[in-house]
Amino acid sequence: MLRSAAIASLILILCGLIGCSSTPEEQALEDIRDTTIIPNLGSYDDGVQKEAVARMLNILETAPDVGANLLVASLRDPVHEDRTKMVCAWLLSTVRDRRALPYLMTYLGQGSNTGESLVREAVSAYGASVLPSVTEVLEEGGDLARIAAAEVIFELGTREAVDALVSRLDREPEARVRFLILCGIASERPPRIAPLEKTLDDDDPSNREFAWDTLARAFKFPSWLTFDPQAAPEVRRQQIERYRAWRAGEG
Repeated sequence: MLRSAAIASLILILCGLIGCSSTPEEQALEDIRDTTIIPNLGSYDDGVQKEAVARMLNILETAPDVGANLLVASLRDPVHEDRTKMVCAWLLSTVRDRRALPYLMTYLGQGSNTGESLVREAVSAYGASVLPSVTEVLEEGGDLARIAAAEVIFELGTREAVDALVSRLDREPEARVRFLILCGIASERPPRIAPLEKTLDDDDPSNREFAWDTLARAFKFPSWLTFDPQAAPEVRRQQIERYRAWRAGEG
């Protein structure tokens, strides 16, 4: 019996030395070691990139700490290019690892078309907690950055998110950003009327049309009350005055 116990102990020692079995963490490291899995995350070959992403998602599921730490280390590694790091940050967002946020906010603020949808999706994954940081990009970023920030804020869908969008409306020079702000307003039930009424004078006819259509859904307009967003300024002014008179009478 003592001999059996000694043999069993020896087997355990040998397994520890040569790895008779491995934990999920050890398996993950073995999968990563001596491979190009991280560089392949940024591959321009869709098949190669998809395979690398699938492997990393599996690692995050089976050995979350190892996978997340590896991705964070890759974000900090100057060897990897931004394309690769964007995918690393996106992967971290799938497990809500907040260590990716500083990098994601930097990419969002840069306003590059490269990986834009991936960055938006990743930032949005953290929910309402990112609103202050994304609002800062909406206030201070370039045109592309503000568009991306407005899309993220719209996707958050909270009352506070719409507040942040509306507060930007009167100061926003980019028509596409103003449109996203209007989308946020229109998503509310009921929508905020004042900013929609202001937008009837917007420089962009598409925004004027969207504002009117949203007002028309909020109210039951009589058939004679019309608005032509493509009309000349003086005609539109008359139509807006007619609308305001109708609203005053309704009130």
